[in-house]
Amino acid sequence: MSISVRLCKAHSWFFLLWLLAVPVAAEVETLPLEHEFVSTVSQLSARSFKAKTAAIEKLVTLTDVRVLTVLEHLLAGTLYYRKQDKAIVYVEKVADGLRLYSVMDDSELGVVSSREVKKVSLNNSLRSKLRSEIARLKLQHKNPKVRLQAAKTLQGKIDSEQAALPLREALSKERDKAVSQALK
Repeated sequence: MSISVRLCKAHSWFFLLWLLAVPVAAEVETLPLEHEFVSTVSQLSARSFKAKTAAIEKLVTLTDVRVLTVLEHLLAGTLYYRKQDKAIVYVEKVADGLRLYSVMDDSELGVVSSREVKKVSLNNSLRSKLRSEIARLKLQHKNPKVRLQAAKTLQGKIDSEQAALPLREALSKERDKAVSQALK
């Protein structure tokens, strides 16, 4: 066998190994982010409001697109956890119980009795924090329509200097003219 044929085979094997390694490397990079999202969301089932507050504060620092949805369900009172395994789920009331949806991928998990799940409870302080964080996340959303709707919703609702800070911050970064006008 000539040297050029051996080198060609060696390069082929190297190339095949490289192709196999690339997807694995991409998955390995997302695993810590996925684990961080899952572990932080699971902390919402804690009894302590202090622990829930810490979980919310951690969630809003994540760059996961599911964070906003989780916070909105939490505020709406449709975020529950299964008693058997403490898995956080969204619920929809149906005639024969509650239909569960996965927080991870929105897949339907079936219908259960209300005795099998428990609502993630909130106090007024957490509700206030959630409203503020949801508004901030929507003002920073990549979709200008979401930012515009958030700005319109917030118009006239800002009653303190501290509450107006996220609006001023969003206005300074806004590139869309319609959103910018709504923030003024």
